Amino acid sequence: MSSDVTGNLIWASVARRLSPSTTVGVSGSYTSLTLDDSRIWNVSLFNTYQLGNRFSMSGSAGVSVLSSNVTDNEATFTTNTTALYRLGRFLFAVTLDQDFQQTFTQGQDFGIVLARSYTGSVTYEVTPVISASVRGGYDDNQITGVGDARGTATAFTGEAGLSWQVRRWLAATLNYTYTRYDGNTSSGGVASANRVVFRLSTTF
Repeated sequence: MSSDVTGNLIWASVARRLSPSTTVGVSGSYTSLTLDDSRIWNVSLFNTYQLGNRFSMSGSAGVSVLSSNVTDNEATFTTNTTALYRLGRFLFAVTLDQDFQQTFTQGQDFGIVLARSYTGSVTYEVTPVISASVRGGYDDNQITGVGDARGTATAFTGEAGLSWQVRRWLAATLNYTYTRYDGNTSSGGVASANRVVFRLSTTF
């Protein structure tokens, strides 16, 4: 695959606020790339909804079509939806994602993939300034053939973290992340990674 990929993106959307808690709209986009003369069309409906301080949801549902000079037209259902639910000191979150992604814009080299992502998390407010969280995620990247790559790649991620608002201007976080990769490509195989990050951040 050539290391130089150029393209153009045209995007438009229109939205209407139906009530103080609900907004709906429609968006469309067209992307053209020099990579295998590929093109991606997308049309989606989107909405945001909030029920007091307990429940909120923002999401989209639509269709994307990928075409190129090396593959037949491929259509897929697309979504980018997040739902939040608060119960006492607990905050539950679920995110669903599916769409074509251009991996060469993310420091990778799988061409264009059909990416699916499922994420769930739970956050508990231990005190007004300390919170604990756990998160799990699953990613499935299906190679489309655009960009000369073949096969599939999946990843499972588990994460646990603590957050402490030490002062109004100082915050501390500690996170542990475990990731397992399973590739079925020319450079496939199984690999895992463990990462611990401690971070101090300030605001002025």
